Amino acid sequence: MTNSQSDDFNATALAAQAAARRLIDKTKMVRSFVKAVNKPDYTASDLSWDRVPGGDAIRKVVQTAMEQRRYPIYIHGPAGVGKSSLMRLVFDRARQAEGIWAIWRRADEALYDLATSRDLDRQAQKQLLHKCGHLFFDDIGTRAPSPQMYSDLFDLLEARAKRPLWITSNVSPEELQQAGYDDRIYTRMLMGTVIEMQGANQRSLQGKRFLAKDKKQ
Repeated sequence: MTNSQSDDFNATALAAQAAARRLIDKTKMVRSFVKAVNKPDYTASDLSWDRVPGGDAIRKVVQTAMEQRRYPIYIHGPAGVGKSSLMRLVFDRARQAEGIWAIWRRADEALYDLATSRDLDRQAQKQLLHKCGHLFFDDIGTRAPSPQMYSDLFDLLEARAKRPLWITSNVSPEELQQAGYDDRIYTRMLMGTVIEMQGANQRSLQGKRFLAKDKKQ
């Protein structure tokens, strides 16, 4: 082997090693993403319908929507009213069901991750969100997303038409439209089932209050 051939061989080998390292790094990123989305930082096993505002009435609406595959299910109401508790209950049961892969993500974080990811990692994330058994999208906000995030949200809604998709928000459908979501997004997000939850802030009701007194008085 001549010096020139040896140099070419070494350059090719180094390029192959660099490509392999990039692929390994991307694979690690995808595995990290999978681990993160499927293991939320809470335990919902002790949730039951009687702890969800609306109780049996809400259960019947949810059951009918699931049986008739009226997705997405858009759940809205004031902060702390129990939207996430309802969604966590269904999420926990979906995870326990055989053969169902349930993913829970905050809506803004999931769309940001998609918009800022590249190549293999981006495609893997899209496939996970588009193809998983149940997708739970928590806390769609009043601020319309960036153009790229908007495009990803549209693709997501298209891919999951009639597939289990749960969305929570503090804003009503009317406020969602006023926030700048156009008809393409607005109609697809609300084409399934819309559940309005009302009531007191459950977080504040669960808090304990103490009165501190000076012993000298």
